[in-house]
Amino acid sequence: MMMSDVPELHVCPECMAEDEEPYLHTVHQLPGVRMCPKHRIPLMRVKYRKAQDRFGNMNQKVLDETSMVQIPLRADPETENRISRFMADLHEHTPDTDLVELQAVILERMKKLGYPVEAPYGNLAQDLTVAGYGELFNEDVGKCIRKLLMRDTVVFEKAIALLTFLFPDYDDFHAALMSGKTNTEDFPNDLFPEYIIRKNSGWIAEVECKKCGQVFHIHPYALLIGCGCPSCSGDADAIFAWQLTCLGDGKYKLEGEFPGYGLPVKIRHETCGKVRSVNSSDLIWMEKRCQCEKFLSKEQLQDRIDRGRKQFTIMEYRGGRGSGQFATIRHEGCGQEFTIGLQTFERNPYCRRCNSNRAHADEFNRQSETDADKFKKQSETDADKFNRQFETLLGDEYDLLTPFMAGSKPI
Repeated sequence: MMMSDVPELHVCPECMAEDEEPYLHTVHQLPGVRMCPKHRIPLMRVKYRKAQDRFGNMNQKVLDETSMVQIPLRADPETENRISRFMADLHEHTPDTDLVELQAVILERMKKLGYPVEAPYGNLAQDLTVAGYGELFNEDVGKCIRKLLMRDTVVFEKAIALLTFLFPDYDDFHAALMSGKTNTEDFPNDLFPEYIIRKNSGWIAEVECKKCGQVFHIHPYALLIGCGCPSCSGDADAIFAWQLTCLGDGKYKLEGEFPGYGLPVKIRHETCGKVRSVNSSDLIWMEKRCQCEKFLSKEQLQDRIDRGRKQFTIMEYRGGRGSGQFATIRHEGCGQEFTIGLQTFERNPYCRRCNSNRAHADEFNRQSETDADKFKKQSETDADKFNRQFETLLGDEYDLLTPFMAGSKPI
């Protein structure tokens, strides 16, 4: 879990006392967790203070134990403890699921417990309040339940409160969720001969290193991009250099020394030459590629200006949005090159060096809209137009998951 994933940092004083070296426990940072599931005491809010790193710079961050302040509880301690325990089990046995499946499981559980599945859901809102969960909703409980079951985005803490009430035992929730699933494919052991895959839940794998015997948990994607055994997989510099080769087109280079994960680094994209400063963890785990990789490929651009390469060939492209798209184009007729805005050239496709085909291009633009084109344009709906532009601009790199509704509506 990266620092940018949580708004504030939480610790348990008793966990810190037990740890050989105090560190941030992931379970303490999860949404809705305000008590330690192990020691059943309120968590403390804590801040970082700067310290020297291995290069002597004040870039290292360590926990400042003098800054600890208790997190206020939003429900009674017993209810808070149930939620914390549920979240700890959810973290330890993370199911591979989505919101639609989750809503279906909630509805099935409501029917099993005798609650109606239509609003206002019988006595469910009242029972939630009596059980101590009412304070966690901040508004009409029945209205919150309806939102949780009907919308495609939910407030996570409210969903957890409802799940904890419906499934006091996490094992029952996990069994209900998995009952409708088929077994996932086995983890591809042959891809990683240096490790033994002991257990795979789909999201997190339990792995044993053949070299040193260390058992650790890791996301399968992390193995694919060069991470490995925390004891013997090499230094962070080598791992980061390998991870850069797995990013985008693989042509990313580190400028200067690697300061560590979670800190700013300067990265050069050799494809376009751009150097940018970015958080090293965000760069790798969130795949923050260079802007020039987020648009059409050179082949797709070539198809846009001259599919058969009969007259014009794209030599270089500097990506951007709209008028920020520039291309260096060679005219096969005269052999000369020129740089121009892509949209400008598409509107008037002639050589800017020899002016060949300029008159033809101007005449083509004046007369290109035939009666059939006019009819198509008039009969085309906004959705048709959007879908056509979507395919033209993005090719087959992206799929539209939700239908176009209006220009101001998200997709």
